[in-house]
Amino acid sequence: MVRVLRPRLAEMKKEVILGGLIGVLALLGLMVFVDHPLSWYLANELVPQFDRVGAFFSGITLLGDSLAYVIVSLLAGIGFALIGYLKKRSTGHNSPAVRWISQGGFFLFLVLLISGIVVNLLKIMIGRARPRQWFEESITGFYPFNFNAFGDFYAFPSGHSATAFAMAAAIGLLFPRHRSWLYLVAGLVAISRVVLGAHFPSDILAGALLGVGSVYLIRALSLRQSGFRLKLIDGRLLFSDQQTIKADILSWVEGCALRVHHLKTLGGLFLAILLVSLVFILFPGLDKAVSGQFWDEGRFLLQARGMKSPLLKQSIFLSREILNLSMTLFPVLFGLAGIVDRLFLGSLVLKAPVSHYFTLLFTFLLVPGGVINGIFKGLWGRARPESITEFGGSLDFTPAWVISDQCQANCSFVSGEVALPVTYLIFGLIYTSIKKTATTLALFFGLLYGLMRLMQGGHFLSDVLLSGLMTAFLVIVFYEGVKGFCQRRGWVF
Repeated sequence: MVRVLRPRLAEMKKEVILGGLIGVLALLGLMVFVDHPLSWYLANELVPQFDRVGAFFSGITLLGDSLAYVIVSLLAGIGFALIGYLKKRSTGHNSPAVRWISQGGFFLFLVLLISGIVVNLLKIMIGRARPRQWFEESITGFYPFNFNAFGDFYAFPSGHSATAFAMAAAIGLLFPRHRSWLYLVAGLVAISRVVLGAHFPSDILAGALLGVGSVYLIRALSLRQSGFRLKLIDGRLLFSDQQTIKADILSWVEGCALRVHHLKTLGGLFLAILLVSLVFILFPGLDKAVSGQFWDEGRFLLQARGMKSPLLKQSIFLSREILNLSMTLFPVLFGLAGIVDRLFLGSLVLKAPVSHYFTLLFTFLLVPGGVINGIFKGLWGRARPESITEFGGSLDFTPAWVISDQCQANCSFVSGEVALPVTYLIFGLIYTSIKKTATTLALFFGLLYGLMRLMQGGHFLSDVLLSGLMTAFLVIVFYEGVKGFCQRRGWVF
């Protein structure tokens, strides 16, 4: 009989708050005092002197690859569920061992799925350069929504560490006596990522916290009647909602019914997108003409390349990075804080429905993160102004909406940095009392970011305008769809 403890959520409040504070302080301490010196020492002093150290950790690090665990756990869940079903049909009862293996497989798969999604979305949103970028090209810092084809800006958090610690925590719940060596192996996997130069120490700590946290979040959700379909009770997965997939799809479609005044807004935005696109398709030289206004003496006004003052160059770089990181982290942390407050603390601080926080979180993940940066910037291949031959580069100019091969990743069309502040419109849609303030700030910072990127040679005018219009359109569509969906199912929104 597998024993899974069921702690009372009220008794977990202090532990959750204290653990969160300690985790944040530890991450900040590692980033400031430990990350760079320790990574440099391991990569340039320890590993070159001891070849066996590198070989050992190269093997250990393979244990952090989630693909094998995902496949095995899913096959175990489905396979043993089918065996149990067939056995029940033939004998009238199912074996407890078969049922437990099936449910354990689904549990592990769910843990890996949730932790993997969260980790990879955070990697994209935060965009931290890996240690090898620092060693080889002197590139360090954060570059949000940088879709690098080689994963050079996906350091924070560590996916291998998250997988290793998620597996250790999940299996540890099912086999409590073996927790010590499970966490020991997970720790070695995490350390291997630093030794091999793939991550900083703070990256592996963040990954470990996310991995363990995802396990205990699923466990906590299983102890509440929270409306989640999949529940874990005493180590067993149960389905509490018997609606079919077809009913879910129909409910979603019906929930996307939009209010009249938002239809007018969406119609206006759609028309503006068409008109702006038409102008730049008919007059493609307009983009180069506008960018040329910021080109002087072989460089753009705010372009780092060729800037004479190192202090000014560093100030511009730091200001941009701080703004990007702040605007990226605020909605994520606010959304996560609201979810934790609702699920663990009983709305101790924040009083809004949990659906508000999920809407905020996923709006920022999907609109600027998925659509703007993932689809457009990742697939359209438009070279930036600073990279084309007319402005000192080596690539060809491509008009708006024309797919090309001039850029392989993190391309010019459309502007991701403009999309980020414009997405803050979602705050005004959810919290109507601050609608004017949120709209004003979103438009102001959207225009500010757009002007800054024009002056840096990072984007064309069409990139900036279309990014703002499409982001506003997508934010409203996503908000109304989620709200309608929740209301159709009787959830509080």
